[in-house]
Order: sequence, then C-alpha cells, then structure tokens
Amino acid sequence: MSFFEINYSKINAWLYCPYLYQFSYIEKKYPPRNPPSSLGTSIHRALKRYAMENPDLEGLLSAYEESWENSGYETPQLMMEYYRKGARMLENFWISERERESRILAAEKDFEFILGDLAVRGTIDRIDKKKDGKIELIEYKTGESEKYAQEIYESLQLDIYALALKKAMNLEVYSVSFWLMAFNEKIEIPYDYSRFEATEKFLIKTGSEIKNLIFDRKGDCEFCQISSLCRYSEKKKI
Repeated sequence: MSFFEINYSKINAWLYCPYLYQFSYIEKKYPPRNPPSSLGTSIHRALKRYAMENPDLEGLLSAYEESWENSGYETPQLMMEYYRKGARMLENFWISERERESRILAAEKDFEFILGDLAVRGTIDRIDKKKDGKIELIEYKTGESEKYAQEIYESLQLDIYALALKKAMNLEVYSVSFWLMAFNEKIEIPYDYSRFEATEKFLIKTGSEIKNLIFDRKGDCEFCQISSLCRYSEKKKI
C-alpha cells in the first residue's frame, strides 16, 4: 500500500492557501529566502550542534558561524545586523542552559507514523527528559512575534509532534514548550492528551483535501510570501 506524505509545513501552506501549497510542493518553486528565514535556519543548525556536542559558548558561536546561511540579505550591512542579532540570541540561550536540569534525549529528531493512507512525517527540534523522568517537547522559535504566548495553547505543530512521540517513539509527552530565542524565554505548558483524537481527525480530513487537491478557496494575497510570484495572486493583478 502506498501512503500519501504530509508534514506540518505542507499542512501549514495548504491551510493558508492551496495555491501556496501548489507553488511550493507541486511546482517545486519554493518561496525565496528572506532575512528572518535564513537567520532561523542558521540558529537551528547551531542548536543542533549544541545538543550533540554540548560546547562552551565559544564553541556554540563557532558552530553558528559555520552554520551561517547567507542567502536572502539585500546588503552586507543587513546581513551583519542579523548575524549579530543571532549571536546575541545564542549567547543568552547558552547562559540560560547553564541552569538546565533536564537531559537532552534528541535534537532534530525525524519521525514518521501512519494514519490511514497518510504517512505523517516531520522533525522535532528537541526532546528533553526531566529529572523526574517526564518528557518535554521543545520547539525553537526565532521570530519576534509576541503572539507565541497564546499560540502555544492551540499549536497544530506541537499537537502533531506530541502525537508523533506517542505513535512513533512510544513516549508520553508531559509538557510542550516554545523556546523564544528573540526574547530569551521558554514558555512551557502541560500537554492535554485529550487533543490526540481531534488531532488525528484533523490530519485525516486535511490530508484528504491535500491529496485530492481541493482548490475551493484562496488565502490573503496581501500577506502571502509569494504574492509577487503566484499567477493566482490578486495583489499581482492589481
């Protein structure tokens, strides 16, 4: 039996606009990089090295330099501004990590589980085991949005990843967290297991829509990252 692959990024694109999904995942014309996305990539690469090697601060910053993604910056000055911003984030992160009492079980952990005719895949930023043995799922956020504190309570990404830990790794998630790199703050909440059933139903429904390419709506072209490239864009027509 063949399975249709979905992941959080595909679902997120589809939910915003089916034509964004088509552009990115069918036509393979990925949105161009910009400073925030390149910085996010650079920091995630450095944090993976951190989890694997547990370096001192100098080692972490060296990993950051070696991991630097330099595409998407219009000027060298802008690139250096973002580079310094990322370095400050990592310095604050390293200092905060000195007080950590949990153990890192995995970083950039790939997973796959089967749900009907769907293969749900993804990569989890980090999984920690606390002193009391409880499991914490952590996602790094490098953006500067102040909405994360509310979004964590209804995060589809965390719901999918918590379900993945149970189905693919047989781990019970006690809590989920957003580590806000820009604010040097970790927001942690207990995970509600009753969300599993709703998450499964949502994945099956949305996966079916994506598989059958039901183009019955359009996202907000004004804020779309490919509005100047998409042939269906209302903004481009204007």
